[in-house]
Amino acid sequence: MKRCAVGIHMLIVNGNFHISRRFCTLSSEQFTKSQKSTIIDPAVECLKYERKSPIEHVLLRPDTYVGSTTPSENRDEWVISEDGHRAEQMSLTYSSALLKIYDEILVNAADNKQRDIQMNEIQVDVDRENCLIAVYNNGRGLPIVVHPTEGIYVPTLIFGNLFTSSNYNDEESKVVGGRNGYGAKLCNIFSEKFMVETSSKECGLTFKQGVIVYNDESFPTDTIHTVEPSDKAGFCVAVIWTNNMRERSEPILTRTTESVDGTRITFRPDMKRFGAVTLDDDICKMFRKRAYDIAGTLRDVTVCYNGEQIKIASFREYVSLYSNKATSNLYVNASRKWQWAVDCSHEGFQQISFVNNIATTGGGTHVNYITDQLVNIIKPLVDTPTNRIRRSAIKHRLWVFVNVLIENPTFNSQSKNILTTPVLNFESKCLCDVSTVQKWAIESGLVEELMNNTFVKKQTQRKSKSPAIENLSNITKLEDANWAGDPILSQECRLFITEGDSAKALAVTGLEVVGRDRYGVFPIMGKPANVSRMSIEKVIASEEITNLLRILGLSYGVDYSAPENRLKLRYGGLIILTDQDEDGSHIKGLIINLLHTFWPQLLRYGFIWSFSTPLVHLGSQTLTFHSIDEFNQWKKDRTDTGKLVLKYYKGLGTSTSKEAREYFSKLDEHLVQFRYENDEDDSKIHLAFDRNRANDRKQWIRERLMDSFLDYPSSRSSTFKEFVDKELFRYSLLDLKAALVTTIVRLAQDFVGTNNLCMLEPVGQFGTRHEGGNDAANSRYIFTKLSPFTRLIFPLEDDNILKYMNEENQLVEPEWYCPIVPLILVNGAEGIATGWYTRVLSHNIFEVIDNVRRLIDGHQLKRMVPSFSDFSGSVKEIYENHYEIHGKFKFVPSLRKNTPFLTYVAL
Repeated sequence: MKRCAVGIHMLIVNGNFHISRRFCTLSSEQFTKSQKSTIIDPAVECLKYERKSPIEHVLLRPDTYVGSTTPSENRDEWVISEDGHRAEQMSLTYSSALLKIYDEILVNAADNKQRDIQMNEIQVDVDRENCLIAVYNNGRGLPIVVHPTEGIYVPTLIFGNLFTSSNYNDEESKVVGGRNGYGAKLCNIFSEKFMVETSSKECGLTFKQGVIVYNDESFPTDTIHTVEPSDKAGFCVAVIWTNNMRERSEPILTRTTESVDGTRITFRPDMKRFGAVTLDDDICKMFRKRAYDIAGTLRDVTVCYNGEQIKIASFREYVSLYSNKATSNLYVNASRKWQWAVDCSHEGFQQISFVNNIATTGGGTHVNYITDQLVNIIKPLVDTPTNRIRRSAIKHRLWVFVNVLIENPTFNSQSKNILTTPVLNFESKCLCDVSTVQKWAIESGLVEELMNNTFVKKQTQRKSKSPAIENLSNITKLEDANWAGDPILSQECRLFITEGDSAKALAVTGLEVVGRDRYGVFPIMGKPANVSRMSIEKVIASEEITNLLRILGLSYGVDYSAPENRLKLRYGGLIILTDQDEDGSHIKGLIINLLHTFWPQLLRYGFIWSFSTPLVHLGSQTLTFHSIDEFNQWKKDRTDTGKLVLKYYKGLGTSTSKEAREYFSKLDEHLVQFRYENDEDDSKIHLAFDRNRANDRKQWIRERLMDSFLDYPSSRSSTFKEFVDKELFRYSLLDLKAALVTTIVRLAQDFVGTNNLCMLEPVGQFGTRHEGGNDAANSRYIFTKLSPFTRLIFPLEDDNILKYMNEENQLVEPEWYCPIVPLILVNGAEGIATGWYTRVLSHNIFEVIDNVRRLIDGHQLKRMVPSFSDFSGSVKEIYENHYEIHGKFKFVPSLRKNTPFLTYVAL
């Protein structure tokens, strides 16, 4: 027979009653037995309830107080290298409880710095042979008096009785690690023997409590070291603690003539409770690491470990232990209470943090407080209108270091590894400086890395949707090599990338000589984009870049350092064929930058060549020069240059078909291969094309020489560094030149905010103030001529003493003109260039003339305020070199009800 036992359970959830049933089938015998088992004798039942003393409870449930006593295996921990110069991660096995009781004593010593600013020494000694640990500080000693209500000495009270502390008053702000009255008592409870030595100048006494009997020679019995003598006589009190703080002897008082400030705590852990016999290497590594932590976080205190001084004098030096690069991390000493640093992380978000010298290994609100600010500051640098990078992605790349003093902190547990004090309760705040953090994020490469990683991720997701690269019939103007894409022969193929159609015509003519099996031609119109700072969507949408990558067979996210991946390419390399001028050099650099941004491995395998053509040809001697600098150097010491027959090649379109065939008949003599040597090549490419490295480019341009150039084509190869320094460098200088038409238009504009003194007269529509001058008529519809003032500013008499330039063996315009008035101050200027941005406001010409005369006469100059012709508003200097410009407006009655019309009078 079977019976059904039904269990009915009533639950109360959110104030509502819920009844649930649980069914099981039992036999009659099982049912009867279960009924009998429910009858319990109350006398027996009551024996299950026990009362434990506080000490017994600590020993029975150590997890609540100090963590697990069982050694945890293979814990990845930061430790300090043997030489003390760096932090390194190791897999260790140790008991977190053993580390915690050591840490309680160490933090107790560090706390004394907050009570005594004169404290300047902490000593930690670990005797592995006898399992003894001693921590000493020379700060103010404890009061050596009998407590008026407890009837025992104060040191005995606070080190031998749980729940005793001086930190219970929450109305008083304290920045110490102790709070709950456990601390050092936990170390005493988990120790076989425990001794405290303390001296107080104020009391004139020396106190010593610990084991000086029991015939234990390994346990120290000497008094603390004398720092300086005292003329006050005191007493030495000796009390014994044994058996996990359960027993102590009666105090023994002896008189002493020496009394100094300082405290030493010596203890022998009860090793059997930690699953160990001795202090092994792993736990000692952690002891040493915590001593280094204290040295780095406690200001103006010398820390010694086993008699050796730790060479860490500041939090900055401590942070540098974790970095392989001396300048990679940003350190900010925000205040006396806040110190923080940040570095780039390649292992996900990492943090090293301390609160009142406690190592908060789990972080907490203080770490979140700094990290959230950093993420908020960096995010605008990496976001684009079409692509938003998640905050978690930015945080994932940060390594944050925080050292802070928090008033009356709260933690997640007695283990104190996570700070829980709300940010609103921080008595001191730390606001990160936006410009400083953004500068670090750019210079450290974090911004570039975040943007590039997001780009590659999106391209990897997009690959499956991309059209097959073999179908290239829709790419116009491509002259594909016959062997391109062949599984075996494609590595012998080279693609000529030409600057426009005229260069393509030259290359196609050359194919008549070298054939079409190995060589293809593809023209690019204008300049390719600088992809270093282009949004992801724009790179994807660029048809020209996409076509080029399809022709070469490149795929996003593929590592081409693997030979099997390079074999999948349609071409084994590319040859850049551009004009031999500065724009041609820039196009070369942009193509190099494209490959370097997404496939830097290709640069290491000689994937890129340049095709060099003559810039100057000396007919009678059949001499050719591949750069204007090379020609100028050749003719520098010659006197017959005026009689020479020279041909200047304006561009590749100047070369005839005959000359094209001559070039390709000696193809190897015209090819220059770019080679990768070391990290300097990477750095130079970043320097040239990363818009955020403007300051570095300034220094680079200052240091370079204008007459440096690559010796084409005799140097059959060039490093990327040499290309940037010697060839691309010239573009960086000449990029300062604006378009001639735009310059003429702007010299003639006379509306408010442009020229105070026009050099040219505007005849026609040269633009309006409403559109900022951008609405000027096409250049073929407008006219101009010299202003009557121009020749007064640039006297005719000066023409004969100016230095004129030589172009194509003819004298042309002067290198510069010299006005009698500094026009940059009169009309202002706004200049852009590689590395520099300049803006000079305009000034009243009569004030400028007055100051020029003062300068000539040696008189002190008058301070000038910016001035704009026909502007009726006001300009006010708010502080040095910073101005407020005030305009005027008025309300005009409107025909529509309740709708005033605002008219600007001056703005």
